[in-house]
Amino acid sequence: MKIRKDNVRVLLAKPGLDGHDRGIYLVAQAMRDAGIEVVFLGLRVTANQVVMAAMQEDVDLIGLSIFSGGHTAIISRIIEELRRAGLDDLPVIVGGIIPPDDARELKRNGVGEVFPPGCSTADIIACVRSLISVTRDASPVLKNHLRQHQENSSVNEPSPKSGNASDDTTNE
Repeated sequence: MKIRKDNVRVLLAKPGLDGHDRGIYLVAQAMRDAGIEVVFLGLRVTANQVVMAAMQEDVDLIGLSIFSGGHTAIISRIIEELRRAGLDDLPVIVGGIIPPDDARELKRNGVGEVFPPGCSTADIIACVRSLISVTRDASPVLKNHLRQHQENSSVNEPSPKSGNASDDTTNE
């Protein structure tokens, strides 16, 4: 994969049969507002479609949203297809209703971060920039160390809500 040093480019998708899309639209808009180029695949995409688009669009990160269950099987399939395509260093983040035990398992299997409903878009964007920065700058030894660290890290918790109606959270 060619690495660009300029713009950040993120692929967002909702794999599986899930139709709850409000959260991913909010995240996509917040990313665009933050200067991140967003490639939005839409709803009900397959693992193969995600991987093919990631290669064709030369993205820096993949963001997935799942609210329907089945997240472990769907995301594991995407991670496996990324590995087969030689894109195992491409960061993947996930948002949705994912139990903490499942989130830890996903992170052990290669997901960079898991965001439950209620996380602020600012936190998601900061994580995206951090993961991309590490991927662009890391040596293979450091990348291996970071993967081991991910295996031991905890699940991201939602930010406390301010009670403000204009709060930029991804509640669905």
